Amino acid sequence: MSERFPEFDSAEFESRWRKARTLMAEAHLDALFITSANNYRYLGGHVTPFWVSKSRPMFFLLPMRNDPILFMTSNQVTAAEATSWVRDIRSWEGFVKEGVDLVVGTMKELGLTGGRIGAELGHEQRLGFPVADFLRLQALLPEAKFVDAAEVIWKLRIIKSPAEIEYLRRSAEIASQAFHDTFRLVREGAKERDLFAAFASSTLLQGAERPGYIPVMSGEGNYRRLAAGPSNRALHRGDLVWMDGGAVYRGYWSDFARMVSVGSATDAQRQRYRTIREIMHAAVQAVRPGVAMADLTKLVMKLCEEAGVPLDAHSRVGHGIGLDITEPPSINLTDPTVIQAGMALTMEPTSSTDFGFFQLEENFIVTPDGTDVLTERAPEELPVMVS
Repeated sequence: MSERFPEFDSAEFESRWRKARTLMAEAHLDALFITSANNYRYLGGHVTPFWVSKSRPMFFLLPMRNDPILFMTSNQVTAAEATSWVRDIRSWEGFVKEGVDLVVGTMKELGLTGGRIGAELGHEQRLGFPVADFLRLQALLPEAKFVDAAEVIWKLRIIKSPAEIEYLRRSAEIASQAFHDTFRLVREGAKERDLFAAFASSTLLQGAERPGYIPVMSGEGNYRRLAAGPSNRALHRGDLVWMDGGAVYRGYWSDFARMVSVGSATDAQRQRYRTIREIMHAAVQAVRPGVAMADLTKLVMKLCEEAGVPLDAHSRVGHGIGLDITEPPSINLTDPTVIQAGMALTMEPTSSTDFGFFQLEENFIVTPDGTDVLTERAPEELPVMVS
């Protein structure tokens, strides 16, 4: 066997499987069938870049009464043995069809042909192989009932372990430094793509697995161009530059927004920045176990109204974070979630204007009595970069 490089110790995965089975029992599931990259990594521990191939999926099966099983093409077995604590690894030669056939045979072997099988069918879930092949799997197991397991999965993943929190913390540290490295380059004539490249390279040089989500937006007429990639636009004096930056470290995301001005800033820009920052941090300070998402959202709405700042909620003012850049819960008026210690959240109230897109964001962990902010806090005043 090759040298081993697991991301967590075996106790971490034993705990995940034990908690999963408790939730599965409550949902009357006989097995949990996982096909998407992040759920597979969370439960299977197999770390691989091979998800770029849509022709060779990977599967994880957690039966209630048998050991967990990984399924993959044979060329992935050595990597799985090096990173996963799952000992039952089954492989096939070929593509999706052969993989489905192997899963069907295994479910028959385990007596699951008439069972309730949880699958990634619901809220913020995706199947990691074609729907046509999932339908074929169901047809080959006509007595089995495949049901949505999204609630089981998110109840399992929503509370982060101490080891996960340390990965989230390191991810935030990397992105915080990347903002410093990037904003040093902000000057007239620099291009948005230059800033993107600087941020991405900084995260990699610091040990990130890969850069995160890095939209860049700058200049009058572009301040409502939200969620756009960087362009070849050159920066001009007086532009506000907004970046939503992050890194992925050991699979775990950071995701937070920062702003700077090029050369100069108006009083209105400085004041709006200051107000949004104060509202964001007041909301973070209000977070503690037992607070409902709707009540936290109402606080943000109230603070914006009192400050005379229109709130652009974009359906929420914050979200969960972990192996996905956005995870449940959503901080909005309709999410019924009540905050618990161990949740990883972001807070990002937003105000779009013709003179700037004002959004700042922090990442934090909910503690028993408040929050542990992972990101280096946004500067109190709008930074002005003078070359």
